Amino acid sequence: MMKGCNCCTFALSTSLPLPSANIEVSEIDDAALEAMLAYLPPLPEEEFVVYQTVFAHQEQADALAQLSADFVKMAEDEPGTLALVIGRDMTDPTRFLVFERYAGKEACLQHLKRVASHLGKMGEMVREQRRCVAIAIKAATD
Repeated sequence: MMKGCNCCTFALSTSLPLPSANIEVSEIDDAALEAMLAYLPPLPEEEFVVYQTVFAHQEQADALAQLSADFVKMAEDEPGTLALVIGRDMTDPTRFLVFERYAGKEACLQHLKRVASHLGKMGEMVREQRRCVAIAIKAATD
């Protein structure tokens, strides 16, 4: 579903499966990346943000918190990843809120390639599919 206003556009996807836990990847190839992107909203070429909500299995919540911290640390070295913030809900410790900001589609693709080796682990930790919104940022015109 695409929506928009004069300053931004966004796509909403309400059922985003994570990779299977039995997938072992150390590097993601272009075909695997394209298959993964089929589950995401269309990624804008220009700067955009992504909001996600992830729910962990109760027994995996602490492990997902650590993996999330690893993702954030990895993103610090990615020039096109402008922000990656992952917060854990204080009232529901299995709920994680994710905010990502990328310089554009290529930056997001580079991030996904870099974290590919962790996606299988993440898949086994998550009990509910992600909800995701990708919002393209552009200057408002008069």
